Amino acid sequence: NIEYDGFGTFLWALGEYMAASGDHSLVDDHWSTIDALIADALIGLTDGETGMIVADSSIWEVHWDGMEKRFSYTSLAAARGLCQVSDLAEADGMTTQAADWLAGGVGVRDGIAGHCLDADQAIASSVEELNSGSGYRDMAVVEALNWGLFEPTGAIANATLDALEASQRVSSGFGYFRNDDGGWYDMQEWVFVDLRASVANRLAGRTATADALLDWITAQAQHNFGMI
Repeated sequence: NIEYDGFGTFLWALGEYMAASGDHSLVDDHWSTIDALIADALIGLTDGETGMIVADSSIWEVHWDGMEKRFSYTSLAAARGLCQVSDLAEADGMTTQAADWLAGGVGVRDGIAGHCLDADQAIASSVEELNSGSGYRDMAVVEALNWGLFEPTGAIANATLDALEASQRVSSGFGYFRNDDGGWYDMQEWVFVDLRASVANRLAGRTATADALLDWITAQAQHNFGMI
């Protein structure tokens, strides 16, 4: 498995850490790596055809050798991460790099909007699955809302949440399975995506759905010695 989504999620997490702690030592000590081997690497991984990130194994770790695809999640992570590291560069006076990374992040986001939306404007799992005409639902795309890349109350967000609600609920009706690829593993309820979907639904103003998901997970934890 070769996963480029980790580059973007690292930059996002780094920005969140900086905002919460005010500790610049991590960035100062490792800036050459962050710059050349992570942020610039993402720019270099941009797909010339779509503007998204090139095919990889992505969050659910599909196998390489023909299974890799241009996944929305990897591009969402890259877009968020590049915007985040742009802010860090801007704060340190590196305006040229900041502008380049911001443009790169926005370009990846626009690539998703241009190449990975279905006829209803819902975000698909990947370019390849969308082009196949079916099997392109994936709970990981809720990060488009959670990371502020698409307006959470806008048309794309609403279409995406509607599509996931219609296709990804487990048979009990309480939570979600992670994607529509089939198989026992994929079809189990995933607590992680339940919680991320709760955040996305709350941002979208769907408070009842957000509360129901959070209450469901909380109730399970209360019956499991406080563990999720």
